Amino acid sequence: MKVLMQGNMPYPSVNNLTKVISRLGPMAVIQDISQIAKALNDYKPDLLIIEEKYIDGVVQAYRHNNKLKIICFGAASIDQNKADIIIDTAMDIPKASIEVAEFREDANKLDVSVFCDNQEHAFLTQFLCNNYNVKAYGPVKIHSPRYLGQISDMDTFEILNKSKVSIVFNVVDAQNSILLDTYPVSYCKDKLITKTFTNLTSLIECMDSLFTEGVTDQMSNQLNQAKDYYKSDNNFTYVIKMLQQLGFNKEVSQLNEIFKEMI
Repeated sequence: MKVLMQGNMPYPSVNNLTKVISRLGPMAVIQDISQIAKALNDYKPDLLIIEEKYIDGVVQAYRHNNKLKIICFGAASIDQNKADIIIDTAMDIPKASIEVAEFREDANKLDVSVFCDNQEHAFLTQFLCNNYNVKAYGPVKIHSPRYLGQISDMDTFEILNKSKVSIVFNVVDAQNSILLDTYPVSYCKDKLITKTFTNLTSLIECMDSLFTEGVTDQMSNQLNQAKDYYKSDNNFTYVIKMLQQLGFNKEVSQLNEIFKEMI
């Protein structure tokens, strides 16, 4: 299966598709979308991943003449015949990257780690550093000896492996925490399986509840529920379902074998 993808698309599912499909082999990326006709004729892809606004008459003609499959990003209201699969950009969310579980290690999990990647969350992170025994990381500098600087993805996985609890401000950090057996306390307006907060008051309630007697079993049960959920709903299952729908049966079998080894 040869895949051609439009470059620099800002949607969460782009990362899902890229990480999973690249397990099957290299993907071609077109940065200058004005050259789409030349790219199609030169590369001869089986699957094109592109924004809906660039599916013009030339793309459609190539599609029908060469049995090209198209996954496109656009609004739910667009013509459903324009592509084989339409990803509604208004509803697109990141799926858990199940391959993160490959970095799981047996370790003595003692730390409470805070991951702050946005200036608007600096106040809450500063409060945690001032009042709790935490270790803070991220690009936003916190004025505290508990702030340990900016870290790489690999550093994050190593830190999570040693953390009992993570305080996180985005869904990806929460997902990665769960896949590495770390209990996330998430900044989120929606209710999740694990604890969430939306302001300083609810953050304090979460932090204080973590250290009350008898809470360990509850946290462990919630963490296991969340892990079970991500085993059935993740980037691999998401992409496998799309490729099944498109009829790429050989590639589906290959990805299923890889997925089985991960879980």
